[in-house]
Amino acid sequence: MARYADIADVRALTPQRTYDGSSNPTVDQVLEFCDRKSAELDALLAGRGFTTPITEAVSPNAFGWCKAAVSYGAAADAEAAATAVARSDEGEANRLSYLAGRWRDMTAALVAGDVNLPDAGQASAEAGTARTRGGFAGSTPPWTSRKDAYAPSYGASGRQGAW
Repeated sequence: MARYADIADVRALTPQRTYDGSSNPTVDQVLEFCDRKSAELDALLAGRGFTTPITEAVSPNAFGWCKAAVSYGAAADAEAAATAVARSDEGEANRLSYLAGRWRDMTAALVAGDVNLPDAGQASAEAGTARTRGGFAGSTPPWTSRKDAYAPSYGASGRQGAW
């Protein structure tokens, strides 16, 4: 699995935060957020028929899009972890909402087939058969019908809900 974003990308989106060995979240936790979002994105990309992981050397434009998406997702997770402990103002809730919304919008556009990644490689013809305008055969992602499906939610409090 490739890590599409790193600590510098998250810092760029959350300049008010300091990440180190004793911060909340720590540098290691932020890197874990990057790894998790990268894995989620790889699964969505594979569902759309792309060869994963996308590498910067082979597909610089597609990698840039992946880097942006994962940066927003990991920054949202970092902001949620930080604000879960100490929320100081409404600006933090707005920042969390914005970051989470960007991740959600970018991944939804990918699933819907609205993202053009022309330099990204396509997987085998078999994988491509699941690709439809709606994102998946039948236009419904397979995980939406399960009661225990991963479904993060950011409520009015800005905190990530249980899944």
